[in-house]
Amino acid sequence: MVIKCCIRYFTFQFDQLEIEQANLKNYIQNIDVGMSKESYYNMCEQLGTDPNDGVIPIDFDDLTFQSQDALIVFQYLRDEWDHMNGIYLGKDLSNIKFIFELLDIAKDNWLVIIQLLNYIVEIRIKKINKKKR
Repeated sequence: MVIKCCIRYFTFQFDQLEIEQANLKNYIQNIDVGMSKESYYNMCEQLGTDPNDGVIPIDFDDLTFQSQDALIVFQYLRDEWDHMNGIYLGKDLSNIKFIFELLDIAKDNWLVIIQLLNYIVEIRIKKINKKKR
């Protein structure tokens, strides 16, 4: 019984994490091109089309608190570069505990935030290094 409950719980956690990762990717892509809900609605109004619920950009307020915290922590972390080749390596996580404590983030959320943070870093590494080529 306990094993089945744990499996269901972790399956739920994994599913939620995938949904949040998709929302984060959508949010980051829309921020990169300057698309917000307001600009999307203005574009639809100018084109005379109805907004499509599946295409409406996600705003910062639409993200979960863990995703919002991950984006805030991301801004505080220092970038790591390979200076010889100009390749972006990601973020320096050496002071992440200090940042979590500074922002008063509950320890229960640290693991989820780090997972989301690693996903954000992965997206940024691909995007920045693609521009460099």
